[in-house]
Amino acid sequence: MELVLARFQRTNPPTLAGTEGGARAEAWLVQMEELFDTLEYAPEKRLKLAVLQLRDDAQRWWRSTSRMLRDSGTMLTWDVFCEAVFCASSVHASCGEPRANEEEQVFEGIET
Repeated sequence: MELVLARFQRTNPPTLAGTEGGARAEAWLVQMEELFDTLEYAPEKRLKLAVLQLRDDAQRWWRSTSRMLRDSGTMLTWDVFCEAVFCASSVHASCGEPRANEEEQVFEGIET
């Protein structure tokens, strides 16, 4: 994993602080997908590397969200992470109800 991390860091990957707003979170996710596709990283590596790029509110959001997902028996995968980012960054019909206040704030640029 050390070689993978070193190679990944050399690409100067984007970070996400969570204060940029929903459109920025989705754009970050697209950038990360493109980078991972280019580097041909497997989904299990993608999740670990993407989480390393979260900062501030986004990092706190993922800690909370991943804990809730694990507690509910959900296996944490790249696809689960992508869906969580997408749902937290917008109220979308496929995501169900609007997110809890804390999750909405992370991707709407409101400090918690």
